[in-house]
Amino acid sequence: MAKQTTLFPEPKQTLSIPKDSSEPRVWVKRLILWEEPGTILREVALRRGLNIVWSPDPGVSASEPGAEGGSGHGAGKTLFCRLLRYCLGEEGFAATELRHAVLEKYPKALVGAQISIGGRDWGVVRPLGIGRKTVVGEALPEDLTEGVHRTGMAPLIDAIADALQFAEIDENMPTTANWRSWLLALAWLSRDQDSRFGHILDWRHTRSESGSPAAGLSREDGVVAVRLLLKAITRDELQARARQENSAAESQRLERDLAFHERTAEQLFMQLSQRLGVGDVAGPVTIESLAARAKALADAADEPLSNPEESRAESQREQLDQVVRERAVLEKQQDQGAGMIALQQEQLRFLRGERANLDGEEIKARLGPICPVCSVPIDEALANGCGLSHVVLDPSAIAEDKARNLERIAATEAAIRVYETQRGERQLLLVGIKTREEQLREELRKAAEQRRTVERQQRDEWLKASQASVDVARLARAYQEIERLQARMLSLADEKDGIDKELDAFRNTHANTVGRLAHLFAYVCSALLGPAADARLSLTGQGLRADVRVGGTAMESLKAIAFDVAAMLMTMEGRTHLPALVIHDSPREADLGISHYHRLFRFVHDLEQVGPAAPFQYIITTTTEPPEDLATQPPLVLRLRGTEASDRLLRTEL
Repeated sequence: MAKQTTLFPEPKQTLSIPKDSSEPRVWVKRLILWEEPGTILREVALRRGLNIVWSPDPGVSASEPGAEGGSGHGAGKTLFCRLLRYCLGEEGFAATELRHAVLEKYPKALVGAQISIGGRDWGVVRPLGIGRKTVVGEALPEDLTEGVHRTGMAPLIDAIADALQFAEIDENMPTTANWRSWLLALAWLSRDQDSRFGHILDWRHTRSESGSPAAGLSREDGVVAVRLLLKAITRDELQARARQENSAAESQRLERDLAFHERTAEQLFMQLSQRLGVGDVAGPVTIESLAARAKALADAADEPLSNPEESRAESQREQLDQVVRERAVLEKQQDQGAGMIALQQEQLRFLRGERANLDGEEIKARLGPICPVCSVPIDEALANGCGLSHVVLDPSAIAEDKARNLERIAATEAAIRVYETQRGERQLLLVGIKTREEQLREELRKAAEQRRTVERQQRDEWLKASQASVDVARLARAYQEIERLQARMLSLADEKDGIDKELDAFRNTHANTVGRLAHLFAYVCSALLGPAADARLSLTGQGLRADVRVGGTAMESLKAIAFDVAAMLMTMEGRTHLPALVIHDSPREADLGISHYHRLFRFVHDLEQVGPAAPFQYIITTTTEPPEDLATQPPLVLRLRGTEASDRLLRTEL
């Protein structure tokens, strides 16, 4: 917008107010505070046009250490604005600590408002303490009673929505809250003091605990809300924006998927090229060579491997079987030989026992059965160790028997020696056979281990070949997916270009509306800053941009105030869904100079002259003294003080 180069024109020369415009479609006539039902604590009458709530700062007179006076803060200006918002439908009227303080002082307190909606008066009474419900109806607030009038804010907000024609835009508002259009409009028109007028789209701070859906609203959604409320966007454009957002989301997803498949393909190609030894350039053209090499490896792995040691192992198994048989025969022969030796030894013991018997017979044959000396029987003498006379019956027969027995003993002893010799020879054979058997078993164990190693190698080669085939198939699918994603991204880029052109066309369609807002924005900035102000407001694909500079210095807080007032002017011209209602809580405390602040008061006051009756309501709180001619009623509607508890909004110290 070009700089203001001429004398500042009067509002009625700049604005085009409809002739049938009489009053704002929504405005507040009264705010009432009850200490308890029936006991009014404070009543504030409000007016159309400029409404000033002033809590004076004592200034330099109280600057000396120890001087009395306090400050203009803490008198209840922000609470006043919050109570207005509360009566207009916002969920909370204060942060937790202040709510508890109010509840402690006034457990039965109520707040009410008389609100004009579409030219009809509505009343609302809401609890500040406990034990009461919200009551609304087409009646004065002091006449509302539970059980007769409707409870809850829904009827009043529905009436506001009907008066402002929110049905046309409500479903497209970027929030899921009930009464979405009104709550966002209310947030815009009555900014949080906590937001400090820092940005034209910052309306609610979470610190205020307002419960408004505008808390945390993104700048993009804020632009959509503003354009809907200014009648500067259509359903078709919203659908195009939705397609644009979906396209952007899909583009991000495609980029992630493409990066994933490209990494996968790169890793698979490197592994396969090393494993198969083919391919030096990654890409779909290498798939055939990789697949052929993988198939060749798989076929080779399926063929049984020739093992030259296998025939030798078979011969060793035959030799082992023969050795085991020979060992078994020898062990059996050893067992038989041991049995024969034992039998011969038993026979030898028997024969030696016979010889002892023959010696006794020989004694009796010589001496007789009775010892001739002691007359003791020879058998008894032999038994008891006495060897005296005995009568020998047949010495020659006994001698023959003894000789035969000696021959048999000699023969038996000879047989034992033969058996023992044979047993020793067989034992030597057994030692050799067992040594050979151990050697054959060890050779067969090694052969078996080697065979298992070969089989394991063969299995590993087969698995590698099989995995290579699988990986080649995976690589082929990855290349196919990369091609598909790249094609879709190209298509999406074309779609995005088309949507961008479509959105540009929509913005051009609403250029008159946005241009009018930009003109009024520059008009307000010139009123507050003078002809040297360089004020610009534009709607681009990146959002709504406002810039205000004076002599190269940016005026950050002022542009939010000017933006709100410009929107109010457009509303006065009948161009928006908004009510011509603005509530500004102490904007001077941001970065406005006092001269700018006084110009704001005078500018808004001059707006009252654009018609037979002011078609707007502007409520502003301040600690800075208004211009002298405006510091009386009207437009001063409430004067508070922080020095005395009785002069505070709730007439007490919280």
